[in-house]
Amino acid sequence: MALVAACLLFVSSFTRFRPKPPVQYNIDLQSALSALDDEIAQFYTRSISQSTVQLQDIQDRLSCLASRGSWRVTDSVETRREVMRQTRPHFPGRDSTPIREYVFSKNCFPSTISPLPSVESLCSQLQGKKIIFVGPETTYRLHISWLGALEKYERRSHACLGREFCTFHQICRTPVKVDEPFQTKPGNVKYPSDRALMSTHSAVLRYALSTSLYAGKDSRDPRYTVPDDQADVSTGIRMREVYWLAHARKSDVIVLNRGPIPAPSWTYDGTDTGNWTFVASITSPIDVAHAEPAQKIVAAALNVTIGRFLPELMQTLEVIRQEPNIKSKLLIWHGSWYLRSSYLNGSDSRKLFFRPNDLWSLYYNAQVYMHNHLLQSLLPHYGIVFVPLTLPKLPTQDLDSSTTGARDNALHRAFENALRMVIVSAMSIVFRE
Repeated sequence: MALVAACLLFVSSFTRFRPKPPVQYNIDLQSALSALDDEIAQFYTRSISQSTVQLQDIQDRLSCLASRGSWRVTDSVETRREVMRQTRPHFPGRDSTPIREYVFSKNCFPSTISPLPSVESLCSQLQGKKIIFVGPETTYRLHISWLGALEKYERRSHACLGREFCTFHQICRTPVKVDEPFQTKPGNVKYPSDRALMSTHSAVLRYALSTSLYAGKDSRDPRYTVPDDQADVSTGIRMREVYWLAHARKSDVIVLNRGPIPAPSWTYDGTDTGNWTFVASITSPIDVAHAEPAQKIVAAALNVTIGRFLPELMQTLEVIRQEPNIKSKLLIWHGSWYLRSSYLNGSDSRKLFFRPNDLWSLYYNAQVYMHNHLLQSLLPHYGIVFVPLTLPKLPTQDLDSSTTGARDNALHRAFENALRMVIVSAMSIVFRE
């Protein structure tokens, strides 16, 4: 009996001290979407061209691909070298793990559309072309991820000096032989001429850091040169900007992103939940006077989307529309993705689950949700294809899972596949006109 009692006591103590899953709540976003629709309705008066309809069709297929796919564990492996994308050869090792991959739904393709092309077929579409990625840290990460895929195909290094010092990469060259060195020779690399690109069947990839896609008239604009002018007075956070229009004019494919506006710096007061008193003074198109605190933060996200993001987005789009050497190019806007502490309800895409002690992620992710909604409506009118990256949550992954790195890598692969599809499908539309 004493042994049985001891066993019961052990089981009881294990149950009592076993970590509990994080408490999750959900927020209804339908009222926010209705208010957002009222704001953007004024921009639907632009005439719709045939190319706009065709790009909208591509965008609809991308939305289908992103929402109706499934997660699977593949038989292949990846190493930590591949996860970190260090500049060294890619090969399986003792630290390899199965790849968690997000597979697009084939039902989203009409019968006339071939399966997603490989890196090789994408490179065949990019011969002699110049590509530029413009955006914040997330855009830089996607650019690095694509370089990793190109490294495996070409079997040569595409080292990058960092988001503020990235120059250019000559990509899609003929794969090197196995016995050739992976690293490139040290020293300055000359920018390839158009003739060199065509003769080597290659392309050029650039990245330009721009937090807000600010489009100044020239590189002498104070927003680019004066540090104090780069500080956002509404948040106290520096907005890193470089003059990107000059390179965009010379590019054939332009990939853009403007991410959510961060919470004010003073919300980080050292406590777990932060100082969110500023939301009490916000004028919101939705009634939150008697709402829960989390719903007020969603209202604040709606307020900053309508009051800051949308007007600044329209300024950038108008600059693009007035730039004949930019608006005539293939324009792609990659969406932002959710931070891991909150995610959409799989059965109801209008509800957002979140962890109550991470209100910063709720503020960020609510903006991601709203941005996806308005960008899919606005961008086709400006000849821009929107690529959504809000993939469904891993089915076996809770909010505190340790597989975040695998999720991010799968997200990057999904972007690379979507990018290949857009370039192969839309290139003929854009360059035919």
